[in-house]
Formats: sequence, structure tokens, C-alpha cells
Amino acid sequence: MLERPQSLRLLAEWTVKREQDKLPDEAAEVAQECGDLPLALAMIGAMVRMDKRPTAWCDALARLRRADLAY
Repeated sequence: MLERPQSLRLLAEWTVKREQDKLPDEAAEVAQECGDLPLALAMIGAMVRMDKRPTAWCDALARLRRADLAY
């Protein structure tokens, strides 16, 4: 598990090399929903990068919140 600043840096790197301070507010919520786990953050970052819609971050956050991750 990463610390939150590291999580946001990883998300920034995966989303078209954005600078961490240019991430939307939803990025911190995404990191929280991912439990600050590096693999989950990389996957969401790649998904947001591929999604060219302006709602990509909101959509990713909504998917994470709807997901049933219980095993």
C-alpha cells in the first residue's frame, strides 16, 4: 500500500504524464477507493488515459463505487 501522495503520483504517471497538481479532485477519491494499491491505481490510470471523454475520472470513480469486490 502506498501513501496518498505516492498514489496520486502513480495515477498522474499513468494518465498521460500529468503533473500531480493537475489531477482532478476525483483522483484522490479514486486512490481511496483503490485502497492506495499500486496495481489497482495503475489499472485505473490506464483506463482513464484510454478514455478520452471529459467524464473519464467521474466514470472510473462511479465504477469503483459500484463494484462488488468482496470475495
